[in-house]
Amino acid sequence: MSKLFLIGAGLMGSSLAVALKRAGAFARVVGYDVDAATIARATASGVIDDAAPNLAAGARDCDAVAVAVPPQSIAATVVDVFRALGARSVPVFDLGSVKAPVIDGIVARMGSVPTPFVPCHPLAGRELRGTDAADGALFVGRRVFMTPLSSTSREARDAVAGWWRACGADVQVVGAAEHDAAVAATSHLPHLLSSAYVATLAERVDRLARFAGPGFKDFTRIAGADPELWRQILVANAHNVSADLTALIDVLERVRDGLAAGDEAALADALSRGAEAKGRFRDGGG
Repeated sequence: MSKLFLIGAGLMGSSLAVALKRAGAFARVVGYDVDAATIARATASGVIDDAAPNLAAGARDCDAVAVAVPPQSIAATVVDVFRALGARSVPVFDLGSVKAPVIDGIVARMGSVPTPFVPCHPLAGRELRGTDAADGALFVGRRVFMTPLSSTSREARDAVAGWWRACGADVQVVGAAEHDAAVAATSHLPHLLSSAYVATLAERVDRLARFAGPGFKDFTRIAGADPELWRQILVANAHNVSADLTALIDVLERVRDGLAAGDEAALADALSRGAEAKGRFRDGGG
């Protein structure tokens, strides 16, 4: 009987458990979470089949390990998993949205990255959080980026890719540095901007709410996500996010100065360049 050991029963981990069980990829999912209330709810709702009392017990006879913990805890958790596994070699993969810091953190603790570890990032999510928001269809049609190292075992890489495909995901393989730079621009910076923008309106929410149309809702939707999770993501990818934020600030300053000076050409240039780039971007199909 195949068994997945899930560490972290939040939205992403719980959704993965539901998706993999529906797909028949694993017969059982055993879960562990540092929050006892979370793992109790996941068990009661059937998201997981059994709760492990600790990480070592859950890893003891599993066939794979999924690490779905907050970004700052991933590297340490992966190291703990491999120490608990001992001589056993089973695929271990994470769900973090920043990859290089995870790899670097494992190397710092172990000297090298164990060959069965496959770094992953499913480009999926919801504004809701927690195991109660689990959605077995969360990964259908979504991209999952894998950033294996040259030393990553082919068996582990193929197995993990197969499980993601069983969830309905489109698996793509990229380098960790390329991945982190790209998601800084397409995911992390947009989230920061949405949150910062809504924060500037905090004192006027009651007066402005009735004027908020579809454009406002589209732009601010992601601002409602878990603040602590996103703090960790932004800190982990600070170098890349800062570079893109600096470039954006330069553009905004030119637009602000153009508006103040009545320079319509500067404003028109910014708007037209944005529209042209959006036309080429096509949302990436995501």
